[in-house]
Amino acid sequence: MVRSKHALPREFHRRRMPVVVMIVAICMGVLPALAAEGDPVQWAPADGGNGHWYQLSPRPVDGLDDAIELAASTTWRGQPGYVVSILSEGEKDFLVSTFGGETLYLIAYTDRDQEGDWLWVSGEPSGFEFWASGEPNDYLDEDYAVMNWQHDGAPGGEPPGAWNDLGGWDGLAIFEYDNPAVSCHKINAKGAGQGAPPEAGDPPGLVRTVAQIRGGGHLQGTTEAAFQITDPTPTGFTFVGDLTFTTNRATLTVALDGTLNVVTGEFAASGTVTGSTGKLEGASGTLTFEGVQDLADPAGSFTETVKGEICVDLGGNGKRE
Repeated sequence: MVRSKHALPREFHRRRMPVVVMIVAICMGVLPALAAEGDPVQWAPADGGNGHWYQLSPRPVDGLDDAIELAASTTWRGQPGYVVSILSEGEKDFLVSTFGGETLYLIAYTDRDQEGDWLWVSGEPSGFEFWASGEPNDYLDEDYAVMNWQHDGAPGGEPPGAWNDLGGWDGLAIFEYDNPAVSCHKINAKGAGQGAPPEAGDPPGLVRTVAQIRGGGHLQGTTEAAFQITDPTPTGFTFVGDLTFTTNRATLTVALDGTLNVVTGEFAASGTVTGSTGKLEGASGTLTFEGVQDLADPAGSFTETVKGEICVDLGGNGKRE
């Protein structure tokens, strides 16, 4: 079957029993309620995700073309929406855990251009599929995929998230948003600081410092650090700890490990971003510190250079438009 890309059936052909059973189940409260309206939910990279955001359509859609148009009219953190593409088992499992595994939702998989040639509308590769048993079967000319198909309307008849082909759709769809653009910034700053007084409860071997950072761009401001001495070296010792930058609009914390030479006063440390707030919320990156401590100064004064790169999610503080 060959069909124009924009052609939609005038009549929707569905198997009647699953729809009737679904409607009765919803009315009786058997099926779980739809995911609450609100901000999209991220499949976070920390959980093995792609960083994308997902949301139910704000209203039922009248077929795939209506879903595509509605999705494109919404944005999240500066990114336009599109009807979801499910590219892996992990993504399928995330959608089921987020929106439930029994309510049917339209996805952007179709063979309306060429019968049997199923493609994602987004153009993404279609290596992963999760069809229910016996599907797709093109029953009464079916070209559009939904997820959470319960075969013959029997709850539990198919695993949550299973796909089926239908002749059209007049229900909810799942929208997807790419992760916002990321802006990366090279850091090449100078700092000057000294030791800071211990705080109550500090363990033996813990050293605190404060410093002023100049020429640091997004990191210009002050730092506070707490370092724990760990192991001796032939010329000094190693240390680990956290250092936090505070600017007039943000904070950024880096977990560092390094060495201090107690003969020359030279020190070096490096580490990755572990936390951030304000305008730097969601930042990532790696920084290195090199400097010299004045070993003759009781205050422990030092100078240093800070280099590296931090990347900031440009939409990190945005709102849905």
